[in-house]
Amino acid sequence: MERACRFAILSIARAGSALLAEQLDAHPQVVCEGEIFHPQPQHQLSLRALNTVDLSDRHSRPARYVAAVLESAAGSAKAVGFRYLPNRNDAAERHILLDRSIRKVVLIRHNLLAAYASHKLALSRDVWTRRRSEVSSGYEAPRKQPDEERVPFVAEEFQAYCRQAGDVYGRYLSTLVATGQPVKVLSYCDVVQRCLAPLFRYLGVDENAWPQERDNTRVKIGSPDVASRFSNPGHACECMIECGHRDWLIEQPPDSVLGFGEELDRLAARPTL
Repeated sequence: MERACRFAILSIARAGSALLAEQLDAHPQVVCEGEIFHPQPQHQLSLRALNTVDLSDRHSRPARYVAAVLESAAGSAKAVGFRYLPNRNDAAERHILLDRSIRKVVLIRHNLLAAYASHKLALSRDVWTRRRSEVSSGYEAPRKQPDEERVPFVAEEFQAYCRQAGDVYGRYLSTLVATGQPVKVLSYCDVVQRCLAPLFRYLGVDENAWPQERDNTRVKIGSPDVASRFSNPGHACECMIECGHRDWLIEQPPDSVLGFGEELDRLAARPTL
């Protein structure tokens, strides 16, 4: 039997990777595990994987652990994969990036102000995922009450967040470019708007077999008005205008990550691992 295509979703936190993994796992020819190097893997791995892999290998033998997760997911699937976020396990990241048998999917959230706000909101509320069944209706989370706490925008903190995100994406892309590996780059917009046909072709599965009518079970925590997520929205607006990213104040992602060509070229030019 032909070996299943193996893939890894590489991203930063709050960029839509959990939603993408859920969408891929809904395809009848794909099995996609969660963030396999998460500190609490019991909340990320399927029961099938948990009953098969040795979790102690995550730290001591990450390559063996990755192989075991992918083998446990194989079965009759044509594509099997998982999510990886940065700063979990440096040895594991290096192995995943350099293993040519694993196809790479890099997911980018271009609006870093929205990602920053989402990260701070999740930390302050200790709510990292909200299911559609937990809210009344619609894609957007329920409106906040006037007296509900918002998070502060801190310019220096945001700048450090942007540098870190750039470093992570640069590390991913420059390593893949330098080693001549294929990579599929997706945007947050692609995931939210369910524009996954090119990704299915990249993974070698039937794009028409995906249940398009299936609703996303996850909903956004914050409002599309990104500035309103902060307790000091005026300061956030001033900083975005000053740095030339007025467009980040409203989460209206562009149609495709291909529009970020110059930015991706800049990221890919960073040093390799």
